[in-house]
Order: sequence, then C-alpha cells, then structure tokens
Amino acid sequence: MSLKNYLTYRCDRSKYAIFLSRGCGVLIAIRDKINSKPIIILNNASAIEMLFVQIELYDKIIIIGCIYTKPIIRNVFENDFSDVESLIDKYPTSIFLLFGDFNLPSANNCSIVAFFLITSYYI
Repeated sequence: MSLKNYLTYRCDRSKYAIFLSRGCGVLIAIRDKINSKPIIILNNASAIEMLFVQIELYDKIIIIGCIYTKPIIRNVFENDFSDVESLIDKYPTSIFLLFGDFNLPSANNCSIVAFFLITSYYI
C-alpha cells in the first residue's frame, strides 16, 4: 500500500491466520517530511498484532504504536503486553502514543492509552 507523501509501516497478519477473520494487520502512516523509523520487536511471540514507529518532532522522541487484539483472545493484556512494557523501559524519556482496537470487553480503551502515556511520562 502506498500513500502519496507518507511513509507506511505495516505489520501484516500471518498468511496462516488470514483465513480466520477479515482484515490484514496494522499500519501506521507518517508524513514523509517527519524523521521516522520502525522499532523492531525481536521476541514478539505475542498473540496480538502490533507495530511501533519512532518519530522525531520538535526535539522530542515520540513512539507511536498500533495494536490489534482479536476479540476471542483471553488474558492478552496481562500476558502479551510485556513487549509494550519493554519498549517503555527501553525509551524512558520518550512520549508514547498507543492506538488500536484492544477488544477488551470490560475496559475503556481511552483509559488504557492514558495509562501508558502517564506511565511512560512519569516513571
């Protein structure tokens, strides 16, 4: 996929899982005038689809994450968000913006994003 004047970063769904549901993964598009680079998660054995991009904007490092959790997966937040916690530990002075479809039936997605932003800012 190509968008004019944007760099696209993708995390495509596994070819073995694509028949399970519609959709194809997650994507982040960054304006091509902004310095950006993907953050590679080496040990991503997670059951969730996630993608992180680092941008530099006004002398700040901002890490943007896009996450998709399938609705049928249980305990994903507790078990598989260790990759996100590791990134927060690795980039303690960065600002984190996490977006996506968390599919957590008993949680408010806004509160989850706010939690990570507050955690990354104040720890």
